[in-house]
Amino acid sequence: MNNLTLVNVIANSTTAFSGLGLLIHIFGDPDNSIWNNRMKAVLAKLGLSITTCGAVANCITLSAPPPTEVVLNVGIAVTFFWLNWWQFEMFKEMQKAHNELKSKKTTKRTTEPKTKTI
Repeated sequence: MNNLTLVNVIANSTTAFSGLGLLIHIFGDPDNSIWNNRMKAVLAKLGLSITTCGAVANCITLSAPPPTEVVLNVGIAVTFFWLNWWQFEMFKEMQKAHNELKSKKTTKRTTEPKTKTI
């Protein structure tokens, strides 16, 4: 295996794992706005699934494409990795906000309200 094939395998495995992560992040969230438009959801699922399957196939076959295709695969891998990371950061922020809102609702008063007697 030459260096170009190794770089291609690393790029394709990154693309495969990031694509799978995006499928989980996007379609695992029932509140995601993509569910408002069925066509967007179908296109996103189809595109992510085909890209992930193609990346896995490239890893299994240890394909040795021309250098320009390796550069393209590295670019796709970096983009998918960044997008997956960004989606995860958004998920953490939403989870934190949800937990803060939930804790505000469950806290009870520690002091009794002051009442005036006339």
